[in-house]
Amino acid sequence: MISTVDELNNNQNREENIELLAAQRVLYNEARIYELLIFILTIVIPTLILFIKIFFENNNLFKEVSNIIPIITMLIYIFIYDKNKDIKNKAAYIQQLFDSKVYDINFGIKMEYIENSYTIFEKSKKILNSKKEKNKLHNWYNIDIRCNKLSSFKLILSCQIINIFWSKELKQKYINIISFIILIPILILLIINIKLYKINFIVSAISYMTPLISFFYINIKNVKNEIKELQNVLSNIEIKLNSDNITEKDIIKIQNSIFEYRKNSVLIFNIFYNFYKNNIEQFFTIHFSRK
Repeated sequence: MISTVDELNNNQNREENIELLAAQRVLYNEARIYELLIFILTIVIPTLILFIKIFFENNNLFKEVSNIIPIITMLIYIFIYDKNKDIKNKAAYIQQLFDSKVYDINFGIKMEYIENSYTIFEKSKKILNSKKEKNKLHNWYNIDIRCNKLSSFKLILSCQIINIFWSKELKQKYINIISFIILIPILILLIINIKLYKINFIVSAISYMTPLISFFYINIKNVKNEIKELQNVLSNIEIKLNSDNITEKDIIKIQNSIFEYRKNSVLIFNIFYNFYKNNIEQFFTIHFSRK
């Protein structure tokens, strides 16, 4: 088990562990592509069909095609959904293995559990061969040297709190942005209604937007539930940080909560990650230094 910040840094920056981070990043990027495809299949295509029906209302060929398309998209969706879940599970396993190697604690994860691991690591070479991208993976847990005074358990808890805090803040910012994006077309429709008083147009527009609104409503609801879950884990970690009664079982229990979250969480697109990365890290540094 690690006992100093130097040990933590040596472990997390070992080439074999950098390879693990590169592999999980490749997998999460693939999962994001699949989730984008799911969005297109379940939201964009049905919305377009509804809209196009206005212009081809009496076209028999279009009617037949529009009846077949949902069946095809449903079959593709089933395949993609299962594939996406499998990819996220593999990414979570790899990240769990990384944490196990960095903390020097056995979380019961082995590389043999991950199918097609050779293919995954072959794909990760794209990141590893880029010096800029590879450097982003160094010092994954950016722990202040002042944490050297912490016990081994509290040092690991500090890494775990980074995981949770980062995810929680990013998810909260994601909700704020998505909520704002949804409000824009609604406000535009209200303005049109006030200015032109076109009720039929408003009703039609809302009916076409229903799949989109439903998707984001469910998405936001799921993310809010995740934030609550993360806050509970965060509170438990902070309680343990302020306690002298910490055991390895406590660490493993918290880590298992993080592991389950990673497997089932709503993925945030890289554009949010890149945009808020420095902002959240700076906020965390200030927040944590006051503890």
